[in-house]
Amino acid sequence: MANGIGIQTAIYKSPSPFNSLRPWEFVHPTKIINNEREIKMGSLKNLMFIVLLTTLATPQIVKIPDTNAGRLLRSFLDVVETGNVEDFINNKFGERILKTIPVEKHIRFLKMIHKMHGGFVVYKIIESEENKIEVVCKSNKNRGWRRVLIGTNDDSPNKILFIDITQTTPPEEYFSTLPKIKIERPKNDDSIIKGKLGKKIDSYMRKIESIGFSGALIVAKNDTIILARGYGYADRENKKIFSRKTVFTIGSITKQFTGAAIVKLHSMGKISFNDPITKYFKNVPDDKKKITIHELLTHTAGFSEAIGDDYEKISRDDFIKRAMSSKLKYEPGKQYSYSNVGYSLLGAIIEIVTGESYESFLRENLFLPAGMKNTGYVIPDWNEDDIVIGYMGSRKWGRPTNLLWGKDGPGWNLKCNGGILSTIDDMCKWGRAILGPHLFTEEEKKNYLTPYVPEGPGAKSYYSYGWVRMKLDSKIDVITHNGGNPYIQNDMYIFPDKKVIMFITSNNGEFSALDQSEKILKMIFKQQK
Repeated sequence: MANGIGIQTAIYKSPSPFNSLRPWEFVHPTKIINNEREIKMGSLKNLMFIVLLTTLATPQIVKIPDTNAGRLLRSFLDVVETGNVEDFINNKFGERILKTIPVEKHIRFLKMIHKMHGGFVVYKIIESEENKIEVVCKSNKNRGWRRVLIGTNDDSPNKILFIDITQTTPPEEYFSTLPKIKIERPKNDDSIIKGKLGKKIDSYMRKIESIGFSGALIVAKNDTIILARGYGYADRENKKIFSRKTVFTIGSITKQFTGAAIVKLHSMGKISFNDPITKYFKNVPDDKKKITIHELLTHTAGFSEAIGDDYEKISRDDFIKRAMSSKLKYEPGKQYSYSNVGYSLLGAIIEIVTGESYESFLRENLFLPAGMKNTGYVIPDWNEDDIVIGYMGSRKWGRPTNLLWGKDGPGWNLKCNGGILSTIDDMCKWGRAILGPHLFTEEEKKNYLTPYVPEGPGAKSYYSYGWVRMKLDSKIDVITHNGGNPYIQNDMYIFPDKKVIMFITSNNGEFSALDQSEKILKMIFKQQK
């Protein structure tokens, strides 16, 4: 799942020769780019050039062993630094990887990693054998950490047969090397911290707060909130602490509201998932006449990821005309490709069918029934001081509501696919509404949450109607999505069998909430064993 520069920190896996590892996955791509847009690398020529094992310009904290896997790791690190991606893939990727995954997908991911990080410093070797190495690396450009696993074999010692790049958290010893930031909390702190698990997670969050993390986290199980607390500053200039009341943009997590609204309209008998878009839009060109609502919901309609900047002032009708005149990436229904355009068109359908604004329909039929009074674009009428300011390191981005919003919120390049504002408490209420019996019938939940299409070739994550479905550690069912922009980033997880909800947000692009999810989830489920 899914927008300046952007970040798509999906788990990146090629087919694995190791039994303990799953094959290639796109695990809910992260929308963090050009406001809320995925990075688009475009067509790239494959240049025939032999990648040599060079001396890295970035000094490494630990010595990389002189093994088959170690030498391939050095080649990978060189590529992240130099950006010579095509050469690396042509000369260092094994036949198995190239047959299973299209070359252009490898190019896109590795180009993105180069643009995001500009190099990695290896801080720790987790495991090292002749043909397998796993390390923990820190980004050169930001505070992101990645775990990299590379594998080969004796038959093809100079070829990468498996590569796995995943988000991770810093090794414990790293924390002691950094200067500490002291945050003065108000006496009327509204935090909730319950039990051993709440204290354990809070202890970790305060540790990363002390080295620069700012954001908020809520964890709930059944009807109990285990932890709900803000960390660091939502507004550095005025020393305003992040709290449960802090309002932030949730990015592409907005899509689950659009999907839910369509499901509700289906239950009301006002639409069918199989309706062609010609039923709702005029002057649909021939190449788009067969597109259905279901295909818009599952990113299989063929539309591009975006057709304009998030904060461009563009009306609904002008957006529809632009979408209809745009070139499809592929024939509708043939494959999955994440598209914000499709979800904005769904929002337009909601308005056309109901005669209401998109936000009004969501508020009446989803937000208020779920108790979410602080979620929307403009209707909640928040105190501006409660809205978070986004940062990239020391650079201030500002509040999302100050970026060319109209009286009814953002323009249609963003509306209905991203940009809704909320709080951690409201997002927890939303998770409870999905788990509970009151907002959705069982039939609605089935329509809403069915894992319809894989997110890529061989993927084990599937897109439903605004959500991603997958298995944590191949066994724990999870409903998830993330979203944001280069400055404000969010991750949400719902575990229906465990009745667990987790939502985390951050407002510093150099210290992303997305990098903390794995650590927090491990604490949650280790505690429950």
